[in-house]
Amino acid sequence: MNTAEERFVQRPHVIVLNGVGSVGKSSTARALQTITATPFLHVAMDAFIDMLPRGMFGHPEGLTLRRSRTRASRP
Repeated sequence: MNTAEERFVQRPHVIVLNGVGSVGKSSTARALQTITATPFLHVAMDAFIDMLPRGMFGHPEGLTLRRSRTRASRP
């Protein structure tokens, strides 16, 4: 039983695909949309950032962007 109310209270799942340009992030997102039973939204990071109110940047309950202290290992 999966009523509209039950779907509303379920915790959302977020998948973040990160990587340099042209490695297949968008293709992977589209493939996930095709093969999963649960609907997934594909939102490009630039579009996501543009959706946020400017007052939420750096706000404790908003979005804080900072450089990671870790570096990806290189072959």
